[in-house]
Amino acid sequence: MEPNPGTIDLSEVTLTFSLFPGTSLPDTVGEMRHHIMIGNIGSAVTVSLDDAFTAEGIDIAGLALLATVARSEDGSSITTKDSLGKVTTHTEDEFLALQTKWLGPFVDGIGVARGYLSFSAIDGDGLRRTHKIPFQTPVRLYNENRSGVTRYPSFAYTAALRTSGTDYVVRVPISHELKTGESDRFTLSLGVRRSSRHRLVVSVRDIARTTTATQEIDLAVFLPFSVTSVLDSRLPKDDA
Repeated sequence: MEPNPGTIDLSEVTLTFSLFPGTSLPDTVGEMRHHIMIGNIGSAVTVSLDDAFTAEGIDIAGLALLATVARSEDGSSITTKDSLGKVTTHTEDEFLALQTKWLGPFVDGIGVARGYLSFSAIDGDGLRRTHKIPFQTPVRLYNENRSGVTRYPSFAYTAALRTSGTDYVVRVPISHELKTGESDRFTLSLGVRRSSRHRLVVSVRDIARTTTATQEIDLAVFLPFSVTSVLDSRLPKDDA
């Protein structure tokens, strides 16, 4: 999924990347091996990476089965379930052989993706420019029993940033009750009333007054005049 949380459409969106087995890059990276033309993005678009994974020697159908693995209590057998609900039982040796076949060169079930996302968009000065955003991220090919999968957000909070000012604090009250061993997830959306640039740190303080903070975030936002004029007519002025 390639989301576009901004207020403008992105054009000529292209995803260019390579996949490497293991947890680190080789000494020689070479040219990017995969190029996916996405096109234009208004709000969001779903992008399939199946062809790229298949080209790297990964069995896509096998990966889907790995996500359904269940082990017997004594560890003597392993079951997988296909998309039709058919359950197949394997011995440990049989399963390891299938796992090796399905994962191809990614024997540990993890790799590194390195590349960039390029697109064109109209900048704050009204001119269309091409942008390129590099990325490098670990890729886990499967997750047995979906252990540790991120929970869906239980609540969405919002906060407004000023368009001018320094060293100010925006407080967002949050309220979540967690029992021992439970986890939770929530989102925080930041809003602005006009094109601006912000340097900020987001921190969360729990009931024990323990604070967890991000590194400094450099956030540039562009809003067209048609949007800012509506916001100015409906919202109170920024605090001094």
